[in-house]
Amino acid sequence: MAYYVLEVESKEELLTIVQQAQEVEAPIKWLHSSELDLIDPDGIVTRIRLKR
Repeated sequence: MAYYVLEVESKEELLTIVQQAQEVEAPIKWLHSSELDLIDPDGIVTRIRLKR
């Protein structure tokens, strides 16, 4: 399984990504209020989190 980690600078960027993922019906799994996993159709997981 492939796994990637991306960090964003702001909560607004994170929420924009969530909105775009919802528009294409990508599965989203929130891990914390500042971290989530997106899973593409091939099962590749991308973890996106707020940069600390």
